[in-house]
Amino acid sequence: MRTYTLDVYSWAGLSLGAIHFYGEIHDPEGRMVSEGRLKRHLSEDDARLINLRLHLTYREDYYEMYKVRPGEIDHRFNREKDVIDEAIKQFLSMTITNCRLILKSDGRELARKSEVNE
Repeated sequence: MRTYTLDVYSWAGLSLGAIHFYGEIHDPEGRMVSEGRLKRHLSEDDARLINLRLHLTYREDYYEMYKVRPGEIDHRFNREKDVIDEAIKQFLSMTITNCRLILKSDGRELARKSEVNE
């Protein structure tokens, strides 16, 4: 069984103004799969929380430049759990079998795909 790895990270506490989580799925050889960072369409709640955090963190001109709208595709996640949920969804939709997805930070198995997609 091949093992894919989810790397969840944040620059919060390391970079001024960093407040979001990001995620990447890597194949067994360590290459990033898909098109880089995980992305998803923003719900109204996601967009509202991202914008609130941006407004509290940045000057008005930066806020206007980086604010988001519901439905936009974005790579910023508000919580680690949101990254994990999206990674599982995307992993299960990939056209691969006989593999599993683990969380890089603790090795916990998040999802598994058998020889035959069920």
